[in-house]
Amino acid sequence: MTIGICNNEEITRRELRRICNQLFVERDLYCEIIEFQNGMELIKFSKNLEIVILDIELPGMGGIEVKNRLQRLKRDVIIIYVTSHDEMMREAFGHNVLGFVKKEYKERDLPMILVSALEMVGHFVILQDDIDSREIAYIHTEQIYCRLFLIDGREKVLRTPLKELESELKGTGFIRVHRSYLVNLQYVEEIDDGMIYILDQKIPISSRKRFKVKKAYENLKE
Repeated sequence: MTIGICNNEEITRRELRRICNQLFVERDLYCEIIEFQNGMELIKFSKNLEIVILDIELPGMGGIEVKNRLQRLKRDVIIIYVTSHDEMMREAFGHNVLGFVKKEYKERDLPMILVSALEMVGHFVILQDDIDSREIAYIHTEQIYCRLFLIDGREKVLRTPLKELESELKGTGFIRVHRSYLVNLQYVEEIDDGMIYILDQKIPISSRKRFKVKKAYENLKE
């Protein structure tokens, strides 16, 4: 998951980053945070963002215009305004605007509204080459490469260690079932006799991981 913080004041961006990071640590989530000094920078990168923490008053393109442009570009991004200009809230409302946090109350209020945003986004990440984690059934490591098996039958190869992908996919429904396999529990069809059945394939579960994997699968199906 990638979150954008857009504010022209460095100290404010730093404070917002700290608040976000504290929440992610508490919830054991991996989220990338990218800072922007102005709206134009954010717009250029907006296709990679799921959540935007945005000020209304920005140099050049203001926060309301940023919201309007995101709508015109049909960007499916959740917007949270952190601002001292509450008199402009009515104008700032729009598609995907989740709410407003007054700057003086950001320590108290931002974590609460950010939790709602995270739940709305859903548990997924975009990997390199614009690969959506929701489209991956399982991953198999092949030495220094990883082969991603997608639900539509395609395969993607990344020069990324499985351990690194496991870290990136933390909190998205993937579980390590074997030293060579990472599986998306959403697409598991059955677990039986130490094997996972997924996409007409059988994947072994290491003996020391069997209880954990079975429990995670049962929790998902409840």
